[in-house]
Amino acid sequence: MSNSNYWEKSINQPLSDYALPIAVIFNLLLFGLITATFGLTYKTNDDVGMMLYIRGIGITDQPSPEVIFINIIFSSLIGWLYQWLGYIDWYPLSFLIITYVSYTYPLYCILRKVSGIFLKMSYIVIFIAGFLLSIVYLQFTVVAGIAAMQDLQAYYLSSGIL
Repeated sequence: MSNSNYWEKSINQPLSDYALPIAVIFNLLLFGLITATFGLTYKTNDDVGMMLYIRGIGITDQPSPEVIFINIIFSSLIGWLYQWLGYIDWYPLSFLIITYVSYTYPLYCILRKVSGIFLKMSYIVIFIAGFLLSIVYLQFTVVAGIAAMQDLQAYYLSSGIL
């Protein structure tokens, strides 16, 4: 066995064996670093208005889940969370949770199933470079698109198509 094959196997095997904890911890650290470094803002004013409407601040005198463009079940859950623990900003937190889960599962699949260490590292570079703005500049449409695309990617990865 050549020295480069040994080196690649010695790194690749633990990444595959501990793919889930590595994906969870890596994305948690990355999300923490990105949000601490850049902060969070909304890409459009629509999100601010919808958050205020669900929360019952400014636009309306009581919380209302009947927000255009957002699923009534999702907005009802966010509204209930605001009533239960109003000091937590649930609207952007829910976006971050959805985005985090949407990125963690495909990373797990790649760490687990892709055999080449360089392909695994390529995904990490693309993740950091390509999706930084979607984490910092939140928008409901972008979050829904990320969730849908990552779900599709995870399906293909887990079924062995990719």
